[in-house]
Amino acid sequence: MFGRDKNYSSGILRSLFKGKWDLSIDGDTIRYSHGKERKQIRLQDLRSINIGKGILSDEVFFYGANTRIIVKGLTSSDSRNLKSEIEHDVKKLIAESITKNPQLAQLLSKFKGAVQSLLNGKRYIAHSDVVNWMKNLPEVGEYIAHPYFDRAFLSSDIKWAFEEIDAFRLPENPKIEEHNKQFILNEQKKYRQLFDSIESFPLTQEQSASVVINEDRGLLIAAAGSGKSSTIVAKVAYLIESELAKPCEILILAFNKDAQTELASRLEEKLSNRYPNFEQIQNKTFHALGLEMLAQVEGVKPSICTIASLKGSALLNEFNAMIEDLRLTNSDFNMAWMEFVTISKTPVDDLDSFQCYDDYVEYLKGLGASWKSGIGGRKLRLVAIDGTEVKSLEELRICNWLAFNGINYRYEKQYVLETADESHGNYYPDFYYPDIDVYHEHFAIDQNGKAPAFFKDYEKGVLWKRVLHSESGTTLIETHSAHFKDGTVIGRLKRYLSELGQTFNPLTRLQLDTIVKKTFNPAKDAEIFPTFLKHMKANSISMDMLYEKAKLLPDVYRSNQFLKAFEFIYEAYQTRLSSNREIDFEDQIIKACSYVENRRFEHSWKYILVDEFQDISQDRKRFINALLNQKLEAKLFAVGDDWQSIYRFSGADIDIMTNFPDHFGATSVGYLTNTFRSYQELVDVASKFVMRNDKQLKKEVHSISRLDRDLVSLISYSSQAEQVKKLEQGLAKINELAESKNIKLSVFLLARYNHQKPKNLLRLQSQFRHLDVGFKSIHASKGLEADYVFLLNIESGAYGFPNVITDDPILHMVIPQPESFSNAEERRLLYVAITRAKRGFFGLVNQSSVSSFSSELSGMKRVKTDKALSKKDFCPRCHSGALRLIKGKYGLFLGCSNRLCRYTEKPKCPACGYGELKMRKGKYGTFGGCSRYPKCKHITHI
Repeated sequence: MFGRDKNYSSGILRSLFKGKWDLSIDGDTIRYSHGKERKQIRLQDLRSINIGKGILSDEVFFYGANTRIIVKGLTSSDSRNLKSEIEHDVKKLIAESITKNPQLAQLLSKFKGAVQSLLNGKRYIAHSDVVNWMKNLPEVGEYIAHPYFDRAFLSSDIKWAFEEIDAFRLPENPKIEEHNKQFILNEQKKYRQLFDSIESFPLTQEQSASVVINEDRGLLIAAAGSGKSSTIVAKVAYLIESELAKPCEILILAFNKDAQTELASRLEEKLSNRYPNFEQIQNKTFHALGLEMLAQVEGVKPSICTIASLKGSALLNEFNAMIEDLRLTNSDFNMAWMEFVTISKTPVDDLDSFQCYDDYVEYLKGLGASWKSGIGGRKLRLVAIDGTEVKSLEELRICNWLAFNGINYRYEKQYVLETADESHGNYYPDFYYPDIDVYHEHFAIDQNGKAPAFFKDYEKGVLWKRVLHSESGTTLIETHSAHFKDGTVIGRLKRYLSELGQTFNPLTRLQLDTIVKKTFNPAKDAEIFPTFLKHMKANSISMDMLYEKAKLLPDVYRSNQFLKAFEFIYEAYQTRLSSNREIDFEDQIIKACSYVENRRFEHSWKYILVDEFQDISQDRKRFINALLNQKLEAKLFAVGDDWQSIYRFSGADIDIMTNFPDHFGATSVGYLTNTFRSYQELVDVASKFVMRNDKQLKKEVHSISRLDRDLVSLISYSSQAEQVKKLEQGLAKINELAESKNIKLSVFLLARYNHQKPKNLLRLQSQFRHLDVGFKSIHASKGLEADYVFLLNIESGAYGFPNVITDDPILHMVIPQPESFSNAEERRLLYVAITRAKRGFFGLVNQSSVSSFSSELSGMKRVKTDKALSKKDFCPRCHSGALRLIKGKYGLFLGCSNRLCRYTEKPKCPACGYGELKMRKGKYGTFGGCSRYPKCKHITHI
């Protein structure tokens, strides 16, 4: 792709993006062409080169003084190479221009005096201030101020002379840091009256410092309950009072209407009487601002389609109606739809992602599996479209495909020969095709023939079956889990059967319609389509890009089946919008971005403040960058808490916050670490728990209040009835406390899912007169607080906490990729739950299905755990069962109480810790004794 003549082109990627682009460096100018588009940027005018991480491929953005070039469709390595090569050329050009200056020595001698004049100023020195100051230095200013000035490219005889200049231009220059530190102290003192009176309580040192810092890009990382809203209000007041900005030059952006309304109320209460033009402050949601921009540019306010505002069942009903209409009017769609629904509606599992067999079982249960009695005892079964009960998702896909194609088969039919002996029972191959007398085994092995670790002795069984067929002269065909991962499983099976003479009799449309009616759940199964469409549009992804992305997913067959059906739905949706002259919320942001980038909409904001920045998505990041790049003096102040990033399913990309400078440039990072909400003892537990993920931004959170007690409690229950009883007991104690002090206390009943709302909630609300009891999902509770929090249904399993059911892999084509740390977002979700509480947190834990989170919490300081949980020695494999002493055929051993987890270990003597417990017989029966007897005389009764 890259040539030595400095010409670059789209190469093999042109077919993907339906058009060839060319990029070249001609002398001192970058020239770009794409179709009829022609753009150029002088290397001297180049301000920055940024890489945009896309869902399918990368984009490289070249920003000039008044021009932007976007090169699309690059791999990660190609984008890095292109950026690196052009940066190298620019640095070389800058160095040559400096070296050629005849008055270089004289100009450098003036530098020290000029530096002092900048440091003597009475303003915060931002990175852009240094750049602009350097530009004004005679002759060499425009070169040393250039973002790609690099002293390493200068000739050796003058390189030393630029050492001080080079150090001064860096963001972390100690002289500038010292100047700014003193400026912050002076401003805090100068505006102390404002900072002491703007809110009910005086601002903390952290809050007031973040208010007066005036860097080009500011990130404020605010702990839960640390007063971020107060800081935003104070920031606005300071900008106006210090005359850094007029009210009309301030833009505040929020992610949802509730947050925007709450902040608007705070701003009006605190600022409306202080500043006469207060109403000119723009406080908008991203969508509302986008709509205003579209109205201004297009001369008419766009109509938002009704479907865009629908949620939940109403949205699903609308999409189901669209699907049904397409089925009746488009036979191609109907076939694509039926193939997806009948063959591969359910994703296959990635066995390597499960830590133990129990997690795998709970995952299957979440996808509709149920316990059935059959060959080999009671097993978990899934039902194929022809009614066949199978034991895995991969076998389910195979059965569905066989049934769809009318192939005569038998599932787990006994092998033609008797195989029962001392080592083996009777053999029941996975599939048998009677028309061609062929057996088919689907083995759960990877490309190296290895089975998941929790499939005990599985590989020995694979070898035994292969040998048996070979020695018995029966025909065996194989498919493997690895074939699902590489997308070849259906193609292989079709080829094997065809070559062996199998007849295919595909089902008729009437037969398929009957199956669809039985297997398709309109209240659930269509959910993925509106979700996928929303994220596709938000990330500006084309259908061509999606088909390319599908090739990289582990289940290519299912991904392509989905896209074939989805493409018809997408086209119908877009046609509906255009015919009604309507747009949706994604159009609002994307079109607004393009209008700002193309300067069809020009703004006058000097300061852009963004609340709840941890919820930032790629399309909103583009929106912010478009505003900043249009007006170079505009500054960004973003406030958020990466520990509370819990909306990945809505498109939030935590990388934008955790790697903020990579996305926005030189950044001043501040912290609000003093929380006004919770006691320190509660804060410590929540902080330590979330920081087990070392990818989170580090901060130490301090409370203004301490209480030398354990404020996080885990309470066990063995049944739903007992959970209700213990919840009522806990509420009764809090109500008694409130009654004794004649106060009203607030209580949140939180759950991981909305469907876990207590059925007796109304009774609980009326039963305790001194309590304000409410229910919310953890997601809905974010931003709120209560005196006490009860988190319900903490357990392992499909709908447990952490949730073992991951996103449908199809969504990985359109939403940010999962984080590498296991259960990273679920961990942050529990942090949010704990930090809603001001006085105490109670977790109700299912003792027969203990989740990994509750077992982790139970081992932490300042967590009070009841006896039923504290006595548990949790299984190191599944983390949900407890190790118990078991008397086996060959002696004593420790085994997991979870019957689906087969973990065992030798039992150590609890007294000395060195010996093992051995089974002994005495006159009073069998007991466990230490192997170091008589040195250790410990006895365990069995």
